[in-house]
Amino acid sequence: MYWQGIYKGVNTTWLRWSTLDGQLLLSSEEIAEQEQQRAEKEKQRAEQEKQRADNAELQLKQVAANLLQQGMNVQQVAGLTGLSELEINQLNN
Repeated sequence: MYWQGIYKGVNTTWLRWSTLDGQLLLSSEEIAEQEQQRAEKEKQRAEQEKQRADNAELQLKQVAANLLQQGMNVQQVAGLTGLSELEINQLNN
């Protein structure tokens, strides 16, 4: 298949491999670029998930602190929040 584009800095018409239905087969550079983009998206997704988890933990600790202020004991707060008694005791400090 003939393809107009830039390859290795040269803009011209190139002969490229393609499937029978005309889909271009990717060059090694294009495959590497796609993989780099996929890896970057995955990194961003992982960072967003970490941020979400960190925010959820902060909210849970705030709820625990509020429960302590309302007069619940450490064991009750641990039972409701799933936090350890040690984590709850650290909120008081």
